[in-house]
Amino acid sequence: MSTSITIRDSDIDLDGYYAAGNNLMCDSLTCEISVKFRGNLNVGGDIEVLGDIYVLGHLDVRGNLNVGGNIYVLGNIYVLGHLDVRGQKMSQLRQFVGLYRYRVWAALMADGTHWVRMGCLWKSLDEWDRIGIRQSNLDEFPDDGSELSEGRVLAFEFAKAAALRMKLPKEEK
Repeated sequence: MSTSITIRDSDIDLDGYYAAGNNLMCDSLTCEISVKFRGNLNVGGDIEVLGDIYVLGHLDVRGNLNVGGNIYVLGNIYVLGHLDVRGQKMSQLRQFVGLYRYRVWAALMADGTHWVRMGCLWKSLDEWDRIGIRQSNLDEFPDDGSELSEGRVLAFEFAKAAALRMKLPKEEK
């Protein structure tokens, strides 16, 4: 039996979480709004999310993952098919923990652009070059030479180097 789930406003509790339980398993999932999941999310097919998706556990997708907004996952992410974020198809993704206060992601999009995510800031390397890592979040990480500030810069440089090492497979060029 195939289970397809569509999540609408009426399926969300007052805190923005999917109200039907902590862990969700289904064959396909469509979210017409931004949605949060308290546990793991395991989908045998495709996921389509028009807004943001928050998963406090692990995200396991055996098909394609298409997200119109941002992806926030506390655990591991496994996507067998394509990963599209904000209309950009992702070719490769690496996630790092322990480099600084938040998770750090390095990505290569199918169009060949390299991206880095520092906590909630998700930008192409061209955007990072324009903004500068030191000036990107001064409220939380002042550019004051402190261990906190310099640790964030080192985490960014690590992720940037990881992203730049990523190459498109021949079939995507």
